[in-house]
Amino acid sequence: MNLKLTSQLLTGAAALAISLSANAIITVDNWTFNATGLDGSAGAGTEVKAANGVINNISFLGFQATYNTITTQQGAAHAGVALNDTFNVQANGTITSFQDISSTVINPIGFNNLGSFGLFNGYELSFTFDVNGKFSTNPTGANLNTNFDHTSGTLNFYVDSLPLGATSKATPFTSVTNSTTNGGAVLVASFAVVNDLLDPTYGGVFSAALGNGGDRTLFELTYNGLNVFRDSLNNPLALGSTLAVTNSDFQSSVTVGGAPFQYNPSAYACGKNLLNFCGTESGQFRLAASPVPEPGTIALLSLGLLGIGGFARRSNSKRA
Repeated sequence: MNLKLTSQLLTGAAALAISLSANAIITVDNWTFNATGLDGSAGAGTEVKAANGVINNISFLGFQATYNTITTQQGAAHAGVALNDTFNVQANGTITSFQDISSTVINPIGFNNLGSFGLFNGYELSFTFDVNGKFSTNPTGANLNTNFDHTSGTLNFYVDSLPLGATSKATPFTSVTNSTTNGGAVLVASFAVVNDLLDPTYGGVFSAALGNGGDRTLFELTYNGLNVFRDSLNNPLALGSTLAVTNSDFQSSVTVGGAPFQYNPSAYACGKNLLNFCGTESGQFRLAASPVPEPGTIALLSLGLLGIGGFARRSNSKRA
């Protein structure tokens, strides 16, 4: 995985909180990850020790990912992205931390660590996503900021053991649609992207000039067969439960403030242009409840890359 983008942003530029008059994302701040059922029984190489596999009081999962995105232009040819252009993003990432409501890191034994109590003891929680979307506004301003929405896609979570000497087994890929494995890991949960066209709570902002932005995506649980995601009472989450990506920042440059569309990991067939490029993303997965109207504003350290050019708030028509 690449650098943690949130910390990059805060050190690379002055923090700028973008206020959005919108609907709030109501989240659940007390849920459980329980991997005790993966103690070698769900597939070769999982070997999550029962004593290490339960994490309570979760507010969110921190993540880092590498992605590839391709945009398909609609109608007459044009030089850059525009209203109704569609895109596909495929990504591979790892969960870097479990954190509670105070953003304190919860340290499960053996998580993302080298195996140290026998051949297999450390483990990782990784994920892939394959998301389709649509640009909902034309680019405006000096940074060519444009809004986008999500239309369909999948999010899969995997658990894998970390043998002695390994820090990660998650392997970048070129296609992940309906994938059931990730570098030999066991699929533990799947989510479907919720279409958020015209929904002001979800969607994102992208700068066609800077090659960066941020987004909020909603996913609906479609498979929890191994019961790793649970509520605060340790009951498996029901199908249809929702998970949201929040505080997400992404960029296509090699370094903060660097030339856009230049990130090109060897595992991907990346282009280096607006319509085909790779990048890195960091953010949070939060268990979400139904959104409700918020009387004030939401101060977000996302949807704009915080001081590196910044992004305009989502358009008034988007919130109508």
